Formats: sequence, C-alpha cells, structure tokens
Amino acid sequence: MNKFPKSIVVFGPSTVYGINDPEGGFVARLRSFAELHNEKSIVYNLGISGQSSRDLKARFEIEVKVRKPDLIIIYPGLNDIVRRGLSEPRLILRTETILNWQEILLSAKDICPTIFLLPLSFDQQRTTPFLANYYFLKSDAELHSQDLKSICEDLEIPYLQVEFKDKAQEKYLSADGLHPNSKGHELICHSLISLIQKFPL
Repeated sequence: MNKFPKSIVVFGPSTVYGINDPEGGFVARLRSFAELHNEKSIVYNLGISGQSSRDLKARFEIEVKVRKPDLIIIYPGLNDIVRRGLSEPRLILRTETILNWQEILLSAKDICPTIFLLPLSFDQQRTTPFLANYYFLKSDAELHSQDLKSICEDLEIPYLQVEFKDKAQEKYLSADGLHPNSKGHELICHSLISLIQKFPL
C-alpha cells in the first residue's frame, strides 16, 4: 500500500458536511482511517450545505492554499441543477457550471493531486419536490455528470463514480431521497480509500 497522504482537504456541499449520518459522513470515516495509518494525518472537512459551483469557486483557492494539502477531494453535489419549479431554469445555468468547474479543477490540479467524486444518484420521486419548492431531476443530473466527467477527462483528473443502483437505493439513501444514509457514506468512504491507496502520491 502506498503511504496514505498526510493532509487531505475535502470540498463539497451537505453530503461532504455529513448530513443525515450520525457518524459524520464519509469524510469523518476517511479521517478515522487516515489517522489509523498516520497519526499525523489531517483531514479537513470543508463541506458547506447548499454550496454551488459558484460558491466553491469564490472560496476555493483561499481555503486550499492555506492548508497546503497533499490531496484534494471534491464532491460537486447537485445544487447547480436544482430548480425552484418544474418549468423554472436551473439555479446555475449549464454554461456557467461548466466554466466554474473548469476553473476550479485547473486550480486544484496546479496545487496537488486531486480526486473528483461524481454526483451520486437519487430518488426522483422524493425530490420532485424536495423540501416543498426545490426540484432535482434525473435528466438534469445525467447531463451534469456527463459534463463533469468530460472536464475531468480533458484535464486528466481521476474521478470516482459511486453508484446506488435502483434496487439498492433504499439501502444507501436517507429518507429524503437525495442524501446518502450511513451505509451510503460507508460505501463512498470505502470506494475513496481503495482509489487513494492506488494513487501515485
């Protein structure tokens, strides 16, 4: 096994923060694993609920440079594609989302090795609407994931797709149908650790 990175920063929205998981989400689990393998390891959870690509772009370089990480992990989430009604436009238009992520990932790549976690699947029946007036649509999510995958491939940034298959969604999703539950966070963490251990750090 390659030496586990000493300093890791993890950016993203509420899923990174660890919502709906009493154990703190996949980042807390990653921290526990890292500390077992290197007592000096530091894993920074920089997740902010509701964060869009626009929000992350505004804070990314400031937050990452002060922490001087050996590895950056980014989960984009789905807040860019949320709609305030079925006939309303996305919160962040597709063209802006693409430009934002190109800028963020170019910056990340220049700082240190980076892993990108592609958006997780969700249960559209429970997200139309979500919290009364927010709409997350699978058609938007599929296009969003395709765009992000293409950006990663163009920039040669490793990406990870953790899938909650249709029949397994109940096992891995929380009651809101959008965020992973404890088992979902555990699957994400194990998948990340497997990739990190193969990573040329």
